Amino acid sequence: REPQFSQKLITCEGGTIGQIDFFVSVSSKDKQILGIVSTWAASFLHFAQLSSQLQSKGEESELFIRQRKLNAFLLDVAKSIFQDFNSMDNVILKVMNFAQKLVSADRASLFLVDSKTKELYARIFDVGQGEDELVKINAEGNKEIRFPMTRGISGHVAASGEVLNIENAYDDDRFNPEVDSKTGYHTTTILCMPIFIRNSVIGVVQMVNKADGVFNKADEDAFEMFAVYCGLALHHAKLYDKIRRSEQKYRVALEVLAYHSVCNRDEVVKLRQLEHGGRIAELETYDFNGMKLSEVEKPLYAVYMFRTLFNDKFRFDPDDLTRFVLT
Repeated sequence: REPQFSQKLITCEGGTIGQIDFFVSVSSKDKQILGIVSTWAASFLHFAQLSSQLQSKGEESELFIRQRKLNAFLLDVAKSIFQDFNSMDNVILKVMNFAQKLVSADRASLFLVDSKTKELYARIFDVGQGEDELVKINAEGNKEIRFPMTRGISGHVAASGEVLNIENAYDDDRFNPEVDSKTGYHTTTILCMPIFIRNSVIGVVQMVNKADGVFNKADEDAFEMFAVYCGLALHHAKLYDKIRRSEQKYRVALEVLAYHSVCNRDEVVKLRQLEHGGRIAELETYDFNGMKLSEVEKPLYAVYMFRTLFNDKFRFDPDDLTRFVLT
């Protein structure tokens, strides 16, 4: 039989390496999630094949080792998104920690682009080598740090989209020494890379002070390859976060709707107290006009009519009937 939905696994070059067929109906929300999963799956398969080819040739080069690290990073980020995802901060932390280790940098920073305000912002800033060296911006009561895209090394990279490899930060006019003066840290070398998604800069990763000298061409190449994965991780984390937020809003809306569409116990008791077992002769007159009834009389008359017509036909709970009419 024909599948009801098919999800292709497409590589970065646009080639199809596989296809997943579903023989049950798939909702639009599930299709979005499947699109995310298939992107990661295609990346894993592509680089697993590449690793197998290199291993079969006996090539244990530095490029191969870095490629394996990138594969491990992809897997780690995918787990973060789909298993223990709480916020964008989790993904950002993994991105910064991996980038720092990839090029042996002492410090790492990641800034995201706010296209509406033309600013760079970060909720997590300045990750060092140790776990205790993580500095969160909101520790001082602020949710994030922001500055214009026209300011500093990161701003220049975000605005121009070009890579900057600076051997001496204080010799560059674009460097802003305010952070060093406030923290007592001395910045020497900087490697700053833009993160692209669909030809637009969505963020900037900045590495500071290489452990053994200056950032070289190999670092730039590895960092540039990493920036592609970084953009993929951030893009899908944002998309998954958006789906989760939409689902939460949907649940809240349902709860509010359910709350306002069902009467409470006090309303049921109040109407039951107003009921009388006698006959309402007015309902049997030819000129009876229900539009003249008050808001209290309308449910009372409805309950009376139901009980008059069906009281001998079947059993029902009076409270359930009252609750149904009020709802």
